[in-house]
Amino acid sequence: VPESARASAYADAKNGSSYSRTNTRVEGIGEADIVKTDGKNLYIVKGSTIYIVNLGSDGKPEKTSKISPLDTLADKDDNGELVDDIDSGFGVYRSRCVFVTNYVRGIYVYGSTLVVELCCVRNKKIQTGIAVYDIGDTSAPKVKRVFMQDGSPISSRVTGNSIILVSNSVICSETIDDGIIPRVSSGENGSDMKDEMVRSGDIAVANAANPEGFLIVSKTNLDTLESKPEATALLGGGSDIYCTDSTVYVATECYDTKSEKTNTKLTSFDITGEKPQLKASGTVEGTMLDTFSMDEYNGYIRVAVTRSGDNCVYVL
Repeated sequence: VPESARASAYADAKNGSSYSRTNTRVEGIGEADIVKTDGKNLYIVKGSTIYIVNLGSDGKPEKTSKISPLDTLADKDDNGELVDDIDSGFGVYRSRCVFVTNYVRGIYVYGSTLVVELCCVRNKKIQTGIAVYDIGDTSAPKVKRVFMQDGSPISSRVTGNSIILVSNSVICSETIDDGIIPRVSSGENGSDMKDEMVRSGDIAVANAANPEGFLIVSKTNLDTLESKPEATALLGGGSDIYCTDSTVYVATECYDTKSEKTNTKLTSFDITGEKPQLKASGTVEGTMLDTFSMDEYNGYIRVAVTRSGDNCVYVL
């Protein structure tokens, strides 16, 4: 544990202000959760709403405010209800474009800032994003910036002063034009969002296991809140991630028609720079159970899989 962290923990304990935190996979890498606390308040996710509850010096919790970020972001029907389905108009493609939408996946408390990870139907597309709120005054949270990217959510992590957001964007079109290029957007609220295509130089192809969409990995600085997230797109998809302070690994299951075996493909992205950069990819025979099947040590990624009834560990 860094000396600064030990000193901070000691000061908190000495002042009687220490409090529990949610578990994380990797020390120093934040993970979103549906309940967070800063020692004075509870932040609770329910559906598409975040409730802020003051713990009170007398031990009696009291709700102080709530946040509903989808009210200004998500598409609505003629009755003002959130649209939770997509009519893509492409027949068989429609079934591949419908996911669970319109909900808050989790939250982070970052100093006096609340970071909300969410998913919704926006501009008739599934999008994943983060909404950043100033909670200096918990009775009146103020939105500072909203960042969105195409696709359904895989996961997110906070490392240092940045948030890494990973999503799957399925191609729901039979027409090959710029409409299939993934987009990112940013703004202060849902009405002023500016969409931009991911630059061609930031789109990679690396033996795509599932070439029916894009894996999008973005990085946003939570201190400066730049005008848009820096994103890299990779043809293909993903299902689980593992993140350190320098690398995010994305795993996806793929079927090899030649060997007639199911494999796991791993792709790594360097996240030490301003934007994620594709670093390497590799494939192992077998399937992972979940994200807890991955672990990194001294630059090696270790993967536990089931292969033809046997349990195996690969080191790459």
